[in-house]
Amino acid sequence: MKITAIKTQNFIGARDVDVKLAKPICLFAGKNFSGKSSLQEAVRMALTGESVRVSLKKEYGRLITESQTVGYAVVEHDGQQSAITLPNGAHEHTGNDRLPAVPALRPGRTAIFQACRPMIGARSCLA
Repeated sequence: MKITAIKTQNFIGARDVDVKLAKPICLFAGKNFSGKSSLQEAVRMALTGESVRVSLKKEYGRLITESQTVGYAVVEHDGQQSAITLPNGAHEHTGNDRLPAVPALRPGRTAIFQACRPMIGARSCLA
């Protein structure tokens, strides 16, 4: 899977992100509370519809930036789009292909993913 763009609005600390990814490896680095982990969670939820921060769909409102009422994340990949809308958790995927497995975004791999200072789309980071 090749991620080509990420867009978020009011998604925890990723308040307004619109990134086009042209290189095979992209490194997101920044100070604490700058939105790196929020961006990781936004990509995970847009691709899989699942969260590791909250366990129940009714808690998705907790993932919206403070003082906002709605949020979303859209990930463009392989000519398709996957998206999640908060707080209702509406998950959609456009395109003809089934979404491939995303091993880097499974909860069991989060520590490895974090250790790479979220390298979205970076296969070389995975053990």
